[in-house]
Amino acid sequence: NSSNAEPSRIMTIKTSVCGTGWKAKYIPSLQELIHIMNVIVSHTCAFSKCIYLK
Repeated sequence: NSSNAEPSRIMTIKTSVCGTGWKAKYIPSLQELIHIMNVIVSHTCAFSKCIYLK
């Protein structure tokens, strides 16, 4: 039943990439993912700003 579902949560954790506990061989992939997500978020924010200011 969806009425019993726990509400969505957003969590922010500030740490270094090495501090995440990822295995060393996966860190380059993690860094690439972080870069891609930063680009997506930046473009989304800029696009939203453009829409709401017009």
